[in-house]
Amino acid sequence: MNNSTLFIRIFLWRVRNERILEGINKDMLTESEKQWLNNYHQEVYTKLAPYFNEEESGWLREETREI
Repeated sequence: MNNSTLFIRIFLWRVRNERILEGINKDMLTESEKQWLNNYHQEVYTKLAPYFNEEESGWLREETREI
C-alpha cells in the first residue's frame, strides 16, 4: 500500500467514524448494531494504530472506543 492509498483509507475511515459518533443514540441501537459498530471501531484501531505515535494512538483509542 502506498502513502496515497493509506491517506485515503485513513481519511475515509475517520470521516465515517466522526459521522457515526456525532449523532448516535445508543438507546436506539439493537445489540447487533452495537456489536457491528464496536467491531468497526476495533478494525479502524487495529489498522491505523501501527502508523501512529503513542499520543496519536491514545487519541485513536478514545475515538474508536466501544459504545
